[in-house]
Amino acid sequence: MLLPRFGGGFQIWTTSLSFFLVVLCLGYLYSHYISKHFTLKYYRLLHLLFLLLGLISFSSDGIWIHSFGSEFLNVLSTLLLSIAPTFFWLSTNGTMFQAWYIRTDHSDAAHPYFLYSASNVGSFLGLLSYPFVVEPLFNLETQWIIWKSLYGLMIAFSLLSAFQVRGQKLKYQKEAVSIKWLFLWGLLGFFCNALMITTTEVVSLDLGNLPVLWIIPIIIYLATLILSFKRKPWYPMFLNRILLALIILFELGDSFGAAKYSWLFKVLEYYCLLFLGCMYFHRWLYQNRPQNKELMTLYYISISVGGALGCVVVSFFIPLFAGGHISLQAEHWGVIILMLFGALFLNAEISRRKKQVLGISFSLLLVLGSAFHIGRDEKIGKRIFSTRNFYGSYSIFDDKNSRTLFSGNTIHGQQDMSPEMSHIPLRYYHYKSPIGDVFNLLHDPQNIAVIGLGIGSLLEYAQARQHWTIYELDPEVINIAQKYFSHIEHAKVKPHFVVGDGRVSLQKENNDQFDLVIVDAFSSDYIPFHLLTKEAVAMYMGKVKSDGLVAIHISNRIVALDRLIFEIGKTLKLDHACKLRRVAINENYSSESHWCVFSKASQNQLLTKLLEDVGWEKDNVGKRADGFIWSDSYVNLFPYLKVLE
Repeated sequence: MLLPRFGGGFQIWTTSLSFFLVVLCLGYLYSHYISKHFTLKYYRLLHLLFLLLGLISFSSDGIWIHSFGSEFLNVLSTLLLSIAPTFFWLSTNGTMFQAWYIRTDHSDAAHPYFLYSASNVGSFLGLLSYPFVVEPLFNLETQWIIWKSLYGLMIAFSLLSAFQVRGQKLKYQKEAVSIKWLFLWGLLGFFCNALMITTTEVVSLDLGNLPVLWIIPIIIYLATLILSFKRKPWYPMFLNRILLALIILFELGDSFGAAKYSWLFKVLEYYCLLFLGCMYFHRWLYQNRPQNKELMTLYYISISVGGALGCVVVSFFIPLFAGGHISLQAEHWGVIILMLFGALFLNAEISRRKKQVLGISFSLLLVLGSAFHIGRDEKIGKRIFSTRNFYGSYSIFDDKNSRTLFSGNTIHGQQDMSPEMSHIPLRYYHYKSPIGDVFNLLHDPQNIAVIGLGIGSLLEYAQARQHWTIYELDPEVINIAQKYFSHIEHAKVKPHFVVGDGRVSLQKENNDQFDLVIVDAFSSDYIPFHLLTKEAVAMYMGKVKSDGLVAIHISNRIVALDRLIFEIGKTLKLDHACKLRRVAINENYSSESHWCVFSKASQNQLLTKLLEDVGWEKDNVGKRADGFIWSDSYVNLFPYLKVLE
């Protein structure tokens, strides 16, 4: 629900996750306080009453959008005013059930921690089922109804559970807990959550902002909790050493250039490192749990405070204070090194001499790793600028005459800065690219709209007396294009910039206004899905004239979007064509450029020329998706994944 309203970036997920963990921490504090100061009778009644209030507090569609200037604060305030009361009372259930369980007559009542594992099994199944079962089968409206119904069922089960508890008062033996233990529990929670967030960020950096990629790290995180929080762990710990040794070998091979691995392999490596780190520290958390069951709530409070701080520090404070000076990869490896030092110096079983040797070894690995990553940067060129904000991570590299903008690890534009070449659009936008075909054959367009600026390459096609409106979500991209690249300066027109989500902004324009609408918005290597739904395409078509066109840039490594275009065209009864072409001006400027166009006129002359004269394709787009079409309330990614073809 949030993604279309805030641009579709992974920062929405990490901000939301920080919100949930902070509220979870508050829920633990509430449970701790009320269990120590209220009698069982009033505790049960109060808890069940608040759960009912949580059901009533739902808004009609679950989302109330508020604007406070900062996108980070916008997401937080939206969540706070929409679902905070419901999630707060829901978050108290974990510790509440364990506190009730230790006061039952069950023979195993003294060992309630397995319920923490069981709770995480539920979270694990919820996350795993969402992208693979819930999202493919139900639209958002149906999902919302099902969730409310299940919440009501949970209240009924809570009512049944509450009256299994014996006694009128919760017995509390006052016992002081060492600050050292509170700090240790919090630190272990901090490490695991920080690693989970940074893993999410670097995977999104490599592949793009696919929601399924955001869910996998937290699934791994929960899996390690499930495996660890048992008296007899379900996982043989010696496998960690084997897995770690393999990762070190593969990473060294990649760093020294002895082997090069695919993006899929690198992502699996990130996930394996996350599993190793969380498995080790979660098992350590369980082994250092308090033996006095009355300290259980303080134990969970410490873990949740540390976990919330880990998320907030990584997702908010590091980008705020470090900006572009620390890359996401450096941040990820920094967290891993920090965890290694933490594991080393907190472990009392390791001798002082061994700690010194291992500490020096870790430091050397850090130095070598930094050197290798600097060497990789030098292969790309000299870094002249980098920054991070809510919408993404941007870097600019100079190499000989060329200047390249990276969004994450994906090239978002390149310009040859030499005087004789600087006016030529490169890569996806070259005159020989598919979008070059469109402009070469388009007859005297007067009014053009572009969603997504990049470095401004498309403006090289602008002619005098035309009117260009460019919609750009991130104002930093406009600053980059104006300061570091010269396409805007070369343009024969002065474009009108509109800052904001392209779909929302374009929707406010008059219908039948544009000769050409170009959708060229990317987040790393992925197009935000809300720009490719049938409602979005229908809106674009409404903004072009009767003989106008909508052109969509779909170049990416992950999703076969030409198949989606076919399904949308068939559903909306629109003529369409697609073209994939490798543009190779020379060995330095080579890329695959993939574009599609829509026309609402059944016999559009330009579309006919594209099909007949320059080899565009209308139906030969490979395997169909069997009618799976994206809408504002339904997105199913899996039929279009290239890796599954």
